[in-house]
Amino acid sequence: MKKYFFVIMAMFLSITGCTLFQSLIQKPVVELDSVSMKDISLLDCTAVFRFRVTNPNSISLNLENLTYQLRIDGRDFIKGDYPASIHLPANDAQAVELPIRINYLELFRSVSEVAKQDTHSYEISGTVGMGLFDVPYNHQGTLALPRLPKGLLKNSSILKMP
Repeated sequence: MKKYFFVIMAMFLSITGCTLFQSLIQKPVVELDSVSMKDISLLDCTAVFRFRVTNPNSISLNLENLTYQLRIDGRDFIKGDYPASIHLPANDAQAVELPIRINYLELFRSVSEVAKQDTHSYEISGTVGMGLFDVPYNHQGTLALPRLPKGLLKNSSILKMP
């Protein structure tokens, strides 16, 4: 009987301790800082979403993962998890980069209007996981994706064949 009492008390203290701990710690603030394109080729590119994560607490926290959902021109495009292992110092801010590879063919297939436009609206949302918290984020903006030149083969001809 005493054994069960101690097990129940340990469970109760661990649950109330976690709840009390969560109420004493403020959730970090997640803001989108910038979006840039890198590794651009004719087939794909990488969109790098740079976030600023501010820890308003007097203790450090660890960022464990990012979930994301990217919508382009109002349509779901890609979603996933990005593992991270980032230490957030107490009362400080840290830059966190989320690279998302965009394959143009997949993009054109999923969003048929993409080929007709130079710029595209996007919305990125998800959570930043910090063990005790999942801090949500959401941001909207525009991306300029490269297009093939219209007259790439317009004036070419074959003069001589071997």
